[in-house]
Amino acid sequence: MDKYREDILDRGIGYAKKVYFCILLKKNMKQEEESELDRNIKFNATLLLTIGLVLASFYEGMPRIISTYGYMIFFPLLVSGIMSFITSVCFAELVTLNPNSGGSYRYVYYTMGELMGFLVGWSCICTSVMQVCEKTIMMTQNIDLSLFDGRMSNFTSKYLSIGGFENYFLRILPNAELENIILILAVIGVSILGVRKGIFVVYIIALFNILIICSCITIFWFYMDLSKFNILGATEDFTFFTEGSVEGHLFYMNFEVAIFGGAETVKPTTTIPRGLVEGFHIGFMFYMVSVILYSARKGAAEKNTTEPDMKNALWNLGFKTFSVLPPIGLVLCYFLSAIAEIFEATRVMYTMANDGLMFPIFGKAHRRFPNHFNSHIFLAVVCCLVGVFIGVAPSTKWAIIAMETSIRIMVLIAYLVLRYQCDSEDLSLEEYALKKRWVLTNFPHALNKPTKTTHTISMLLIFLSVISIILSELIMIFFIIGTNNTLIFLRIGFVICILTAFISVQLLNQQPVNSRKYFLYKVRGIPFTPMLAITWYSLILMFLPPYIWVKIFCWYLLGLLFYFSYACLRSVEYRKHEAVGEVESPSEVSLPSA
Repeated sequence: MDKYREDILDRGIGYAKKVYFCILLKKNMKQEEESELDRNIKFNATLLLTIGLVLASFYEGMPRIISTYGYMIFFPLLVSGIMSFITSVCFAELVTLNPNSGGSYRYVYYTMGELMGFLVGWSCICTSVMQVCEKTIMMTQNIDLSLFDGRMSNFTSKYLSIGGFENYFLRILPNAELENIILILAVIGVSILGVRKGIFVVYIIALFNILIICSCITIFWFYMDLSKFNILGATEDFTFFTEGSVEGHLFYMNFEVAIFGGAETVKPTTTIPRGLVEGFHIGFMFYMVSVILYSARKGAAEKNTTEPDMKNALWNLGFKTFSVLPPIGLVLCYFLSAIAEIFEATRVMYTMANDGLMFPIFGKAHRRFPNHFNSHIFLAVVCCLVGVFIGVAPSTKWAIIAMETSIRIMVLIAYLVLRYQCDSEDLSLEEYALKKRWVLTNFPHALNKPTKTTHTISMLLIFLSVISIILSELIMIFFIIGTNNTLIFLRIGFVICILTAFISVQLLNQQPVNSRKYFLYKVRGIPFTPMLAITWYSLILMFLPPYIWVKIFCWYLLGLLFYFSYACLRSVEYRKHEAVGEVESPSEVSLPSA
């Protein structure tokens, strides 16, 4: 009996050591990785995909948030856009170092260990499934209301009632939304056809939407009425900044999908960084212009709690024929977002399977044409079940924001760790010249060898941007939120802090250094600039409803169970270390002496 207990204890200690080793295990980064996938993605596709994803909320989200919080929503959207732009440059630098199909999952795996990387990949898959279901449901509702006057939903509720069920964690819809199956299968079908055919769809959708958006901006430009703009009066209620920042954060989510196509992109170290940064910059400028023009159009109220849309705004201005295009553009935006989410989920599953952290069936490409066939089929089944019978709760939006924001924070932390630890010899990038210290890039751009003076100027700019954001947050939190304080100097100071932060952070963004092979994006002001974005994302998480964290905790708990029961036992990196004897197998671990 004692020998049996000792044997169990022996195996338990061995397993605990293995788990501990796996948690701290990091994957070695390679500049270029071999892949069986075809390289079909070019710069134009990356640029248009990023622009299309940034502008996905133009038709529905922007009118709704302006009518709810007023034209002062411009400022939280401005700050969120700056932080997302900093994030895009960080992503661009990471892709320059190592383009791959894992994206966020791989970068965290390289720097923070296998467990944290697995949880990031697990979160990417979860958010992708939720967003595919959410987008297809929205497409179904818009098509039903615009083309069929609600007859589709009336038919399903009348003839397909199955009885509902709902509690805190799960619900079953009383009426099966079978019409969602068609759109889910259409999204999966376009994605499963391959990247080459999917790029053609991206071109059509993105160009069509850009044409409609430019036309809307032009129309609103000729119908501006700036007489009602009063910044001091609009800042009496600062809920626009707290609540509006969270909802406005949705505008800049998922634009980084292009980083998951590193193994399928032509010249990825040049194509992805340029398309990502320039695409986000273009979409960001579209939003800043359109927010002002839409809120300043003739006949627009300062605040209107009813949810308007772009169609009614154009109809009221007299453009009745043109007003039919925004609903079509809205459906196409949802369709493009759903395709992008499937693209992200399948690539993460493919990479995790090749790393041994997911079922091997997801790591195999189709024999006839390189594609993630098995993961597409799996996601089609899951999305159909969720979208038809379970549905998407209203709180799903907050869960998506929380998980996507958490992923960004983890990637930015991984970026800081990587920037501090990496050496240029390990990465074989002579031009990049990374050092094992915090790097301040040169200012101004013309100087190849920065001096103490240029470093001092950079540090002053960094200090100015950080202080500006901190002051604006302190004013917002301690003086204005929840009070009736209408002191003019506080409101003026708040606006000045925001504008100063915008100007100073824009000065911190390093332009790409063009070489023969790379567009070397480097972020200025390490570690302060990424930490600025991390601080902002942390505030976004603080503004979310507390009950959301219970559901997210349950999802992460499920991921931990899967990791400790399956993934850590089959990790490719662990087996490599075990083969060379760097770690003992559980059967060889001996009990410590007394």
